[in-house]
Amino acid sequence: MNIIINVQNTGKLLVVKVTEQTTLEKFRAKICEITEIIPIIQTLKFMRNEMTDELKTLEEIGLENEDTVMLLVRKTPDGTGCDGCDEVKALWYCPRCDENLCSCCLKYVHKLKKKKNSFKRCYFT
Repeated sequence: MNIIINVQNTGKLLVVKVTEQTTLEKFRAKICEITEIIPIIQTLKFMRNEMTDELKTLEEIGLENEDTVMLLVRKTPDGTGCDGCDEVKALWYCPRCDENLCSCCLKYVHKLKKKKNSFKRCYFT
């Protein structure tokens, strides 16, 4: 089945292909593959209710083919946010600039974006 994701403040609509037996945890991972928004900062809402039980399947939650889910992005705690936008968690570190960046800022904003091999993947706890 196809689930439509409405991304907050962007107007973007994405389609995620899943089965009825996909758990919410796996659904968040699929969204991350498409949007690069990590699951820990995803807030998913369906019919104005927040989807929180990671072990429930999409069928148990009540999602059907072509239903729309709202994706909201929570800000991260100080110290781990992107230096470029401060909206999402930093996943990349540029030692030359001493900047922590999300994937989007790395791709579109960073001045050394063509030298991606100099970046290191970050895993903040």
